[in-house]
Amino acid sequence: MPFPSLDPIPLPAPVWLFKVLHVVTLSLHFLTIYLMAGGLTLAAPWNFRTRNDVHTPLYGASADIARACRSS
Repeated sequence: MPFPSLDPIPLPAPVWLFKVLHVVTLSLHFLTIYLMAGGLTLAAPWNFRTRNDVHTPLYGASADIARACRSS
């Protein structure tokens, strides 16, 4: 034979554990991305709508959301 036979390396954990961790971490990733995108989608129009009046509650809310998204 020109090539040596395949010597598989065993996995460090059971396959079911990798599948569970994959689903859990991917779900958490999607959740955080959706929350960040949704928050910025709300904050941008609120900030645009209240750009001339910084004393409205929407301006403070949009600034809080933008600050929270920027720090993560």
